[in-house]
Amino acid sequence: MWSIVGAVSVLAAFQCLLPRVCSQGSVSSDFFRNLDCLTHDFETMSCRWDTPHPSDRIIVYKVCSRSGISAACFETTGNKLEVEFPVFSVSDISIEAIDVPGNPSIRFQKTSLDIPYVPYPPEIRSLVADYQSDLLSVDWAVNATSMLDGVKLTCEMNVLRGDNLLALNETVVEHWFPHLETFHWKWKSDFPLNCTSHSVRVRCFVHEEHYNGEKRQSGWSATKTVNGNDMGT
Repeated sequence: MWSIVGAVSVLAAFQCLLPRVCSQGSVSSDFFRNLDCLTHDFETMSCRWDTPHPSDRIIVYKVCSRSGISAACFETTGNKLEVEFPVFSVSDISIEAIDVPGNPSIRFQKTSLDIPYVPYPPEIRSLVADYQSDLLSVDWAVNATSMLDGVKLTCEMNVLRGDNLLALNETVVEHWFPHLETFHWKWKSDFPLNCTSHSVRVRCFVHEEHYNGEKRQSGWSATKTVNGNDMGT
């Protein structure tokens, strides 16, 4: 768990001194395209980018990350990286394609104001259909690595009928506490469940009040399906 309460005002003041530093980058070519960075847990920053090369081309990169007094360099392949995310300081990152002619490189600096928080997608643990009452029961969980006790979650529940035909889009509000391993949700269908397959997926927005950066909704969970007569119950 990251310690954030009480240090927000210090960070805000520090960031105000850096308007020309944050998010600036130096690029030797247009090699690095659509560079995007985010955090899922306030501990790690993940970045991805495109290049002019075919997607199946394996490129070796040298990555150096510096923040505060710590620094680390490593080699990686693929157009992505993960580095430590120092919430209360500036990250200075350089990337060099070491096996591409000319060694194209990029260097940029980021603070938390530049890094969106995107929660990990939820996980549906169980989906049960009661074919007598046409009731779906869902148990689902979130990755709570970065969550403070009592944090509010606004979650979007999707029920898909048959060949991905949207049957329901409902918003539910929950609050996470350490003793909660799973959340529960029920839905009664106005159409017999045994006539066609029904699938459920969920995504959530975490109302993290102590993070100064942008906050986004998570990606969708993997879809869980209960079969109907069209697929064999």
